[in-house]
Amino acid sequence: MPATIQRYLIIGDVHGCYSELMELLKKVHYDQKSDQLVFVGDLINKGPLSREVLEFAYNHRAKVVLGNHEMGLIRYVEENIIKGHDLNVTKLALGKDLPFWIDWMKKLPIFLEFDDFTIVHAGKIPDRELSEDDREILCTMRTWDQKNEDFQNPNNPLWCDFYKDKKLIIYGHHAIKGLVIRDNVTGLDTGCVYGGKLSLLIMPERKIVQVDASRQYYPMDS
Repeated sequence: MPATIQRYLIIGDVHGCYSELMELLKKVHYDQKSDQLVFVGDLINKGPLSREVLEFAYNHRAKVVLGNHEMGLIRYVEENIIKGHDLNVTKLALGKDLPFWIDWMKKLPIFLEFDDFTIVHAGKIPDRELSEDDREILCTMRTWDQKNEDFQNPNNPLWCDFYKDKKLIIYGHHAIKGLVIRDNVTGLDTGCVYGGKLSLLIMPERKIVQVDASRQYYPMDS
């Protein structure tokens, strides 16, 4: 860890919940000089202030992994998809700066490796090393069928049930499951945009800090 960085502040899926993000960082006494912000992806969409979240992350030199909603917006724009109301709201919010943000999102990594932990948006295939070849899977998976064929079936076990390595993996994406705390995995998507909480993990002390959503911005069952 560089001498100037005292803490890593790792933040779960924000989804445009800018006011909750500010409240959370105030609660942990965020110091731009000594804290490194890290986002697990899904900064945008569904919530009210996606642009403000992106600008904050960018201006504060946050480290960010690609989430499925960033990936979705890239496709929405580049493939000129006509459907998808919530993505269109985000697209319109970015206005004339949309090309800049699409280019920025396209350059986001799908995982980040640190000495003591790894960041990925959705999960890791338990029997495989992290690889750019698995971009779609690592940004969207929730479960594992042990055959690497189906990563979404809710009747299958969670991918992390099979992850046995000691190195901590920190992820988001699974709001229905909520906060997950195990020796070698921490899931930080606690559904702020659905009226839940916004969660942050302080490393290296492994302390969880949360704030409540101001309201439900988007229905969970969607």
